Amino acid sequence: MRYGKNILIVTLLIGVFLFFYIRHINAERTAGIQLLFSRPETGDIYKIRYTSAGGNQLVRYFKLAAIEEEYISFYRGRMSAWNVSDVFLDDFDRDRIERFSRKDLLKIKNGGFSNREMKKAILVEIERKKSRVPANSI
Repeated sequence: MRYGKNILIVTLLIGVFLFFYIRHINAERTAGIQLLFSRPETGDIYKIRYTSAGGNQLVRYFKLAAIEEEYISFYRGRMSAWNVSDVFLDDFDRDRIERFSRKDLLKIKNGGFSNREMKKAILVEIERKKSRVPANSI
């Protein structure tokens, strides 16, 4: 009987740990979006969760290619997946550029963007590589 009690306690502790860990990760992602969204830089990676035309929940990565006056251009991730997975961080189609207006990006940030491919698109995370040298540095 003692083993059953120990297993129950360990399972409960793991569950509590996972709950707080996931809350911490989500808080970090939200803080990162708040910090980086207003200051986009070439090379930033936007992780966007959306519903596909087939009704599946997917995540696709977009790498910021250029900041233009009216649009922000992205290289589209070659693959999409059902969850956020950093395996896709460096796999972008450099021959295909997607352009979003600043208004569209604001809708994506707030979870209200839809187009032919993505419905209810929401920004999950923005990743900026720390080792990257800014474009305007010497």
